[in-house]
Amino acid sequence: MLQEAQRIREMIVRLSRKSRGDLKKRLTRSGTGIAPLSYNLLSFLADRKRTLQEIALEMEINPPSLVAAADILEQKGLLQRTADARDRRQRPLRITAAGRAFLSRIPKVAKDDSFAASLSRLDPAARRKLGAFAGGRGVSRRPRSAPCAGTA
Repeated sequence: MLQEAQRIREMIVRLSRKSRGDLKKRLTRSGTGIAPLSYNLLSFLADRKRTLQEIALEMEINPPSLVAAADILEQKGLLQRTADARDRRQRPLRITAAGRAFLSRIPKVAKDDSFAASLSRLDPAARRKLGAFAGGRGVSRRPRSAPCAGTA
């Protein structure tokens, strides 16, 4: 079991690297100069306002790692820092109309993505199982509302 778990983990790491490389290619083609971290930050804001701490928790990185990316996106007019009526110390981020337009121009998957090519080699049943696993039925996730360590 442990050997199989290690082999699967290594495959997931390789697929993750391919996926990151694919995103980097799509962003480079867009000519916007946006890095994958900035793109991911903006993507997390597509459905609602969030604080850097909330996004960092979801991305499993340290909140200070996102500050420079947020600054760049704000300078480009793709996100805004807003005020929180309940807590003046908080500055939730919100995507702008320009940010939404930017996200709509970057395809989530491209025909030449190596990740998509890897998935196409799986039979439909294996893709469904992988999708179910990655979709949360086989992966434990931290609750979205859980605070970052040291911020509670």
